[in-house]
Amino acid sequence: KESGPKKPVNRAMMHDPDHFEAYYLAMTAILDDQGMARAMSKYESKGELNKRIVNRVKDWLLNDHRIFETEVIMERWNNLDEAWRNEKWMTGMVEPMSSDGEGKGGKPESRFQSELKAQREAFLSKLLSAGTSLPADSALDSNESESPEEALTEGDVDPTVFYDVARHILGGLGRYCARRARSSPMEVAWWKVKESGLLLGKDVISTYLYVVSTMGMADSIGISSGIGMGSYPFSDSRKGSDIENESEPKENKFLIPEEVATYHDLSCKPTESSISLRVKALASKGEAKRAEQLLEAFKKSIEADERSKELIRLRTYLPILKQYCDTGETSAALSLFKRMQTTPGVILEPETYVLLLASIAEKKYFCDNSPPIGGAKDLGY
Repeated sequence: KESGPKKPVNRAMMHDPDHFEAYYLAMTAILDDQGMARAMSKYESKGELNKRIVNRVKDWLLNDHRIFETEVIMERWNNLDEAWRNEKWMTGMVEPMSSDGEGKGGKPESRFQSELKAQREAFLSKLLSAGTSLPADSALDSNESESPEEALTEGDVDPTVFYDVARHILGGLGRYCARRARSSPMEVAWWKVKESGLLLGKDVISTYLYVVSTMGMADSIGISSGIGMGSYPFSDSRKGSDIENESEPKENKFLIPEEVATYHDLSCKPTESSISLRVKALASKGEAKRAEQLLEAFKKSIEADERSKELIRLRTYLPILKQYCDTGETSAALSLFKRMQTTPGVILEPETYVLLLASIAEKKYFCDNSPPIGGAKDLGY
């Protein structure tokens, strides 16, 4: 069948080819899975319109172009990140941050919920207004696209069905990556989550958090969500105006692990895993004191919650200790080490002692004529 005219390619709106290839291979494997096929068949069996909605979700997920410019999503994410910091969600305070809407059970809608809701509305409007005119070099087969006469409109689409399908498929992607120890598909998958305003379930966002924190993406330099530092939204080989300005302000640069942690903490409640990601990111930027303050606030929150089963482990303290040792802040390192010794869940390893002792020796505190380490006596040393 004939399709409508193709949109010209806007390479600035394309995902990085390497990232998209990894994502595309994973996504097609998921869609070909028998279990996923059965789940999609259940949606499709409820009517022709549902079948077309399922196909539209697949079209979007398999498309290598963004719906929104990076600046638009960055602004939205800035709002969420600012909300997380200003409202002290890191301490486990999960009360709504605003009352500009109604959430479940008649409770006021949180700032997080209202931001995602606004993004969902903008996304569906823009996606469906684009009709079927896919970019010329899209990964989709043009024969799979609807003709202009068949194109879905906003009035046709039940948002609940659209987002249920998207949530089901993207949840499958998270599990796929976790089982196969693959994090590269997350580069594109996380963008799809953000641009759609998708509200992921607790189990899905926890899986995403696991993937980005344990499989190579949590290295604080080199992996980003296509904004600024690290991976750009398009290949560096493209010249001219297509290349992102490398001098982009630092505050506009967000790493995927930090974004996933923010999303997790706003939609659920902070955990040792999400706090560990933030601590690592802050320490890598030289903000060890701020990372320590965050960790101590989290520690107090779980101590105050009798039902909490969270334990702070060595991995969460270690980036702060290493930063203090690397920068010669011996007093701060010793004070932190003392607290680590008395923290349930922290099992010190030989390398931890070596790190601290080497730092002390480097500052020549073991020499006979050296002054005492500031605060050491107060700590019992």
